[in-house]
Amino acid sequence: MRIYEEYLNRHSITDVPVIHHCQNAAFVVKFNDKESWHDFASVSEDFVRNSTPFAVFQISWISANVRPGEYMLSLKSPIHDAFGSSGYFNNIFSERVKWHNYETALTSICDRLSGSLIYDQGLDLIMALWEMFVYSHDSWFCRQGGDIKYILYQTLDKDIQIAHRASCIQEMLRKLGNVNANLVKVWRNEYLCYTQTETRWFIRLVKQPCPKTILQLS
Repeated sequence: MRIYEEYLNRHSITDVPVIHHCQNAAFVVKFNDKESWHDFASVSEDFVRNSTPFAVFQISWISANVRPGEYMLSLKSPIHDAFGSSGYFNNIFSERVKWHNYETALTSICDRLSGSLIYDQGLDLIMALWEMFVYSHDSWFCRQGGDIKYILYQTLDKDIQIAHRASCIQEMLRKLGNVNANLVKVWRNEYLCYTQTETRWFIRLVKQPCPKTILQLS
């Protein structure tokens, strides 16, 4: 338990969100409309119309030797039909933030994310990442046979229980391992990696806004 956590528990303080220092954190955002996109970046209406509503928000710490480090805040959108390219995400928003401006910057980000859906753990996160993966391999899946397409449709069908959709993703990955093992590597290295960061503290800031915040840098 960290010192500030002990203090909050001892005084029964439960309504104060806490901003954490982190080396690397990420979660998936689902924007509801084009205005939400414009709150982050000056994207065109064509971009909003043709892109998936999902994006990855990431916080990265940039160390420095002779001065304090900085934070990089970024929002990345999956690239359509990116199979075979050098990257799978477009960086549509990025901001370098000095350590002493970190609290203010994140508080502003939380306000701009208010109303958007956020996925940071569990099967909901897996489903959001899978939709981005399929979006980036759209044409490749279109060229496949009926057996792969049948399983693919089940992974995306929101009328099917999420646990069954998740099992269909695993079945799809087994088939992809036999057809094109590189796709399985892309899924694990470029998408599934976003399930391995701790962001519950940030999610609480977005879902439970509070005028008081504590900046914890250790």
